[in-house]
Amino acid sequence: MSCLSYCWRRGSVRRPGFTLIELLVVIAIIGVLVGLLLPAVQTAREAARRSACSNNLKQLGLAVLNYESTNGCLPPSNMDYGQARQQIVAGGTGVNSRDWSALPWLLPYLEEAAIADGAFAVMNTNMSSSVLNAAVSSHAVFGAQPSVFLCASEVSRTSLRNGLGLTNYCVSMGDQGFRLDRPTRRGPFRPGSASIPYLAHYAIAVPTYDFKPNPTRVKDITDGMSTTVLMGEAPIDDRSGLLPGGVGRVPTLSDTSPPAVCLGEVGVDGAYSANGTDSRYFHGSNWATYYNTAVVIATKPNGPRCDSGSWTYSMVPVGSYHPGGASVVMCDGAVRFVTDEIDVGDEATAGPSYHPPSLMQVASGRGVWGALGTAQGGEVVGNDW
Repeated sequence: MSCLSYCWRRGSVRRPGFTLIELLVVIAIIGVLVGLLLPAVQTAREAARRSACSNNLKQLGLAVLNYESTNGCLPPSNMDYGQARQQIVAGGTGVNSRDWSALPWLLPYLEEAAIADGAFAVMNTNMSSSVLNAAVSSHAVFGAQPSVFLCASEVSRTSLRNGLGLTNYCVSMGDQGFRLDRPTRRGPFRPGSASIPYLAHYAIAVPTYDFKPNPTRVKDITDGMSTTVLMGEAPIDDRSGLLPGGVGRVPTLSDTSPPAVCLGEVGVDGAYSANGTDSRYFHGSNWATYYNTAVVIATKPNGPRCDSGSWTYSMVPVGSYHPGGASVVMCDGAVRFVTDEIDVGDEATAGPSYHPPSLMQVASGRGVWGALGTAQGGEVVGNDW
């Protein structure tokens, strides 16, 4: 056989390759594998975000404990700063600004002393927290966004109003709704007075007004440091009228209202009623304002959130975009993940009043979860919740 004939015959041999059917089968297999892998990747990413969130709460819990160690009490849940200022401002009449939050006091213990100094410089000059309603360009320090104040799973990451900095982390007010001007709380935090030592740094004199309760000391948390919620996370109000980010409006809300009042505003589709979506609460929209930075342990995590529409009364529980629950930090600094299914007792029963102060020592009617919310309720709670 000649070389030419041999080469022609070799070239005519059919070479092996994929048929169209085989190619489609391979593509289908790859698609199935990707479909199996993607949830695992998403789960791993959420686990990392939840871990980062827990770390933020751990830092905040340690900041509170360091503050208490330095000053002999917990930071105030809210501060009547303008009333304190009136004593050292010649001719000052004072401004009712009970709504400065606890978070500015923690900034020096979170390596954010520069933001703290800037915030208190504005507070010294303007007294009232109404300055936060102005353009943030006038008070840019309140537009700062400490990373420790935001959960990695939070979906609302842009300013809701005036460029103000956001927060997912809130102080616990206990096992019932709260009113801004109540001098007592069933949780570990209390409204503050100018007797708090940190004020001396800003040359604030001790005032003589009535709104002057005793700040909480560690020894006042008689229910136990490991079984009392200190702070918890909550989604930022996303203005959607849907859970978990929405906040409903209930004009009849009071500090003794049961969680069922908020439940009644949620329709079968999971959306708040038309009345509920007319809220201007902006929860989490500003780390410097008290009513944006407080949660209650009165209803289950990720449960209905509502306020009275004028920010006077509020019932916003802990919640998150983590599947199945939300994280809290206990008074001893331990971080725990609380499931949506934790025992919350009878949500149709009204809560105790704030007056007289002896009601601070009344056991919670909100099940295991409510017992974890009280600082002096006298309940006995194990660690298996």
